[in-house]
Formats: sequence, C-alpha cells, structure tokens
Amino acid sequence: MVCRATHQTSYDDYLNHMHSLKKRVNWSTGETYHYIAYLILFSTAILIIVTACNQPGTSHRPTLDVPIEYVDMHMPQGWWNDPKILSEGRLLYQGVTKPFVKCDKCHGRDGKPVKRGAPNFTDAKRVARFSDSYWFWRIYEGVRGTSMKPYAKKLSEQEIWKIIAYQHNFGLRGQVYDPISDRWKDPTIAKEGETSPTS
Repeated sequence: MVCRATHQTSYDDYLNHMHSLKKRVNWSTGETYHYIAYLILFSTAILIIVTACNQPGTSHRPTLDVPIEYVDMHMPQGWWNDPKILSEGRLLYQGVTKPFVKCDKCHGRDGKPVKRGAPNFTDAKRVARFSDSYWFWRIYEGVRGTSMKPYAKKLSEQEIWKIIAYQHNFGLRGQVYDPISDRWKDPTIAKEGETSPTS
C-alpha cells in the first residue's frame, strides 16, 4: 500500500536523521531547543501520515476499511441485478415499504444528497472505494457523530441488502462486488480468454 510504504520510509528517514544528529549536535541550550523543535515538527508530520492512512477509503482494497466482523458479509448470490430485489430495494429506500425508513430524505431520490454530509451515491469513484460489506456495516450500525443512525433494529439483514442492491446502481449501474478479487466488476464484460458461445 502506498500509505504504508510512505509511512515506513518517512519513519526510517527520521530514525537515521536522529541518529546522525546525535553524533553531530553540541548540546548547548540553543541547539537543544532547535533539536526539540525539529523533533516536534517531524513527529507531527508522522502523525498526519498515519492518520491519513487510517481514513476510510484510503486503502487500495475496499474491505480493508471494514470491521473484521463484517468483512465476510456479502450480497446474497444473484441479488445484485435481480429486478425483483431492485424493486423491493427501491420501495425500502424511498420509505414506501417502511415509512420510518426513508433513505431518500438525506441521500436524495436519485442518489444525489439533499442533506449536507450525506455521501453522493452517483459518484462512482467514491462508491467503488468501498465494498458491499462496508455499506452493510454503515447501514446496520450507523455512523457515529452524523445523522446516519443505526438501522439494525429497524431493518432485517435481507432488507439492508436489498437497499444496497438498489442504491449501488446510482453510481455503479450493473456492476457487482466480487469478494474473491475484492473489486467491483461489470459482469457483462467477458473474462479474458473466454469465448462467446456459437449460435
């Protein structure tokens, strides 16, 4: 991962520099203050790098941002583009099936947020940064410190998956999440080396 590599390189450079600095420095009062100031600045830089690497969506693999207990939870087989599932997901998303669950109140009828802070589901790059298990986790437990409340007691697991199947089409229409490769894929694109059946 780029973040981890940057973090490790920066930390190694820091240790090497501190080691050489100890050999050269004359521990006068003024130089001691300069050393301490430099140490504080460099430590702050390291902290910023580590914090950035731990932000959701900064990893190159979607599932790396999901709590371990949710990593192996994925969309039921065949649900991604099933018309019946998508229809039921739409009714849940719009609050028709369950009026107390109205996703479009914040996320918009078309996936474009109408409330500040809500993610834009039409932003394909942003949506693709996360796995299906990530979206399940966020709906199930909510997002602390935001208006996104947990729906664990209001929706069944199947209902949550139906909503995810529907909402993902705002930005990743037709694509499916592949747990094996940990990537979103277009199932209509033939695999490399696969030949089309003859008529």
